[in-house]
Amino acid sequence: MNRVTAGILLGVFASGALSGCASRRTERDHSQATKEPEASKPAPPAEPTGTPDSSKNLGNFAEFPAELKHDGFLYGGFNQQSKTQKYRLTTPTNKSEGEVVTQYLGEVDGKYTFSRERTDGLAVLGSDTVSITKGGVEMIQVTLGTLDKPYIEVPAKLAPGTTWKVDSKMEAPNGTINESSSFKVVGEETVTVPAGTMKALKVVGTGTGSVGDTKFETKSEFWMSKESGLVKFSVTQKPKQGDTQTVTLELVK
Repeated sequence: MNRVTAGILLGVFASGALSGCASRRTERDHSQATKEPEASKPAPPAEPTGTPDSSKNLGNFAEFPAELKHDGFLYGGFNQQSKTQKYRLTTPTNKSEGEVVTQYLGEVDGKYTFSRERTDGLAVLGSDTVSITKGGVEMIQVTLGTLDKPYIEVPAKLAPGTTWKVDSKMEAPNGTINESSSFKVVGEETVTVPAGTMKALKVVGTGTGSVGDTKFETKSEFWMSKESGLVKFSVTQKPKQGDTQTVTLELVK
């Protein structure tokens, strides 16, 4: 699905890429950071092997196994061979828009794999690669860092009352990012986003996370539909020290 994990947003928060830092920096610190030599900055993580590339032939979507077209597949937005959607990212200090390009890559290392590339105003959230398994949608690679192991992003069954946990660890340029969150399917409700008003399945979550020595509590909620995949996602981060901040992602078209 196009849900951005709380762990990824924790990392972006902590690096200051979205909102200028979880704990505020002085103007002097900012000035020094902008003068930092380019050579001293950490190299960006390598692109996942499944990242979309015009030179690659996509998998034959017509042969995608019927038994894997479960709730996670449908509500995750994987019902087409290639799909481009536009989203709006709202942070405490900024609004930006960008696209999410979802492409079916076929079988990669024995797994039925999709890539999700985020561009323009969403590039700060990175891109990723997921596989569709009998257990659900499995996150296997991200561009913002290196995962210690794959994890189920969303389960195969999403009936109201369904619960699941996400425990992830990622090594990123700004430190080790940990996330431990619990999610529950609330049920269908009406949600309004820039793309319009529609019925969608609502999920709520709570958890904890850390970036290096900085610890957070998180609350999240997101809405998904079988037609559009992710419709809206919102996560609020409350650090032990610093300001509570909320980031929202909404479907534009």
